Amino acid sequence: MQSRIPEKWTTTTVDIIADILDNKRVPVNSDERQNRNNNKPKEKLFPYYGATGQVDVIDDYLFEGEHVLLGEDGAPFLELLKPKAYLVKGKFWVNNHAHILRAIECIASNSFLMHYFNNCDFHGFVTGTTRLKLNQKQLTSIPIPLPPLPEQHRIVAKIEELFSDLDAGIASLRKAKEQLKTYRQSVLKWAFEGKLTEEWRKKNKPEPASELMKRIKAEREKKYKEECEKAKRQGRKKPSRPEYYPEIAANEIAQLFEIPVEWRWEKAGNLFESIVPNRDKPKTFTGNIPWITIPNLRETGCSIDYSTVYAGLSNAEAAQYNARIIPENGVIHGVISNCRYIY
Repeated sequence: MQSRIPEKWTTTTVDIIADILDNKRVPVNSDERQNRNNNKPKEKLFPYYGATGQVDVIDDYLFEGEHVLLGEDGAPFLELLKPKAYLVKGKFWVNNHAHILRAIECIASNSFLMHYFNNCDFHGFVTGTTRLKLNQKQLTSIPIPLPPLPEQHRIVAKIEELFSDLDAGIASLRKAKEQLKTYRQSVLKWAFEGKLTEEWRKKNKPEPASELMKRIKAEREKKYKEECEKAKRQGRKKPSRPEYYPEIAANEIAQLFEIPVEWRWEKAGNLFESIVPNRDKPKTFTGNIPWITIPNLRETGCSIDYSTVYAGLSNAEAAQYNARIIPENGVIHGVISNCRYIY
């Protein structure tokens, strides 16, 4: 059922209100275009259009002025939010994959036609399955609501005003998204410079990092002894003693950002062990676990690789590999994401 239209509008077809210039199209294959274009300056080349837009340039033109191009085949006819028609101006060439229309000046507007076709329901007019086609006979059978020409101009002006507002809104959202990324990095930076906990440290007098490192070392030694005893009971080889790395040199610290006096820079290897899970059992994993490999480490920071192969590791399953999951919003994850690597 057709929608009702205003009283002074009428319903027509494209062949009544526009010239269809399909018989003037000339397809030129890519090899021939390349041969023709060789050694030609850019100012001597013209746009070469297809079903959904410009596909190349060519050394001559077939049309001049403002026209509407509507896909004949290969256009997204049944996808409402994607354009099927577009406006072209100047001198250009068109292949046989797009219908070429020029509105009759005293009757219709090219822009009105373009916007209508981009909102048109092509069900019942296109044929084919994988590559839809709108032949000229079907094109001329599509009913078009036609307002008086001045009203067409007002409709086009309003559409373009609203589209401009939408584009501005999208640009603002993109900018806001980028600003959020910057803000997130700023928050991480402040966190690991101690700015977010500055007042808390004044009130709570936390344990100095030097004492914390002593406790970590003692805990690692205790765990090592327990693992040795366990290996002995099970008749396994004695595990390797935890490796300790020397303190970070003053010239290295000078390249790093300033941290609170209660904190200290420490080599990662003195804080945790690096364990590679059994790669022969990927099917046992059922959650999401972040992985860090050499390509993830860059001078500007670290990217976390959420591997699909190991997607699925639960805490219970991790235990059998002596591994632990790093929560996406956890402190360790934030440290890794915000870290700067110096080689």
